[in-house]
Amino acid sequence: MGPADVRSVTIINAITTELTSVRIDLCERSPGTLLNEREVAAALHVSVKTLQNWRQHGRGPR
Repeated sequence: MGPADVRSVTIINAITTELTSVRIDLCERSPGTLLNEREVAAALHVSVKTLQNWRQHGRGPR
């Protein structure tokens, strides 16, 4: 495994850990409870402005 492979694995592991953390946080919420704009931005690690731009242009996570 070369240096680029090690970096890729490290990045994938970090993303997986972060997504697991977000999933756990979201699972602790009451069913039917919606996230506000700030909470979604924090969960996705993007700014509120980025979310607003995504909505305006019909982009973002699906």
